Amino acid sequence: MLDTLLTTILRGCKGNVPAKRKSTRKGIIPRERKILMKRQATLNKRIHKAANIRQKSSLQAKVCDIEKKIKESHESQ
Repeated sequence: MLDTLLTTILRGCKGNVPAKRKSTRKGIIPRERKILMKRQATLNKRIHKAANIRQKSSLQAKVCDIEKKIKESHESQ
């Protein structure tokens, strides 16, 4: 009795439940690029907090360098 119940439930599940898909790893950001983006975010915060014009310009130059490195990593991948 129990055996027939289980087989009918199993047959019904196989017909109605979709098969499990293989996961793709498209959304993973490389470690190096993640570090660069985090550093860029902290520099942007420091730019907004800075009152000295020289300090702001040096921080903006660093942000530009980081943006170039991020672009290079995108192109190399």
